[in-house]
Amino acid sequence: MSNHIYHIIDNWRSNNSINGLKQTKLLLECFIRYKTFKSGGLNSKLMVTMLPSAANTLTKYIEPSFPVVPRQHNYYRLTNRGKILLQDLEHAFMFNGINWNPRIPKIIQKDFDIEA
Repeated sequence: MSNHIYHIIDNWRSNNSINGLKQTKLLLECFIRYKTFKSGGLNSKLMVTMLPSAANTLTKYIEPSFPVVPRQHNYYRLTNRGKILLQDLEHAFMFNGINWNPRIPKIIQKDFDIEA
């Protein structure tokens, strides 16, 4: 299953022109949070917390939920483009017959070296 999930995510990355492992990791973190917690869904103001320096690489996909405080973790929400991107990944999982379950975040975190 791990190999299959990796290929789904890799195809999603190339189909959406997501460049670099850093961008991929940050977007996958948003996806895991969205699928795991479901509080507020894709419209949640508290989708992810990260440093402004990391968020700068994802300005197409996330925007600050509140005024940014430099050198501190801030809350970010998805832009419309970010919502479409995560929905595309969700559809890729469903199209390939993979139902979300508690094992999948662990597989993604392991395959892409994302800290839990």
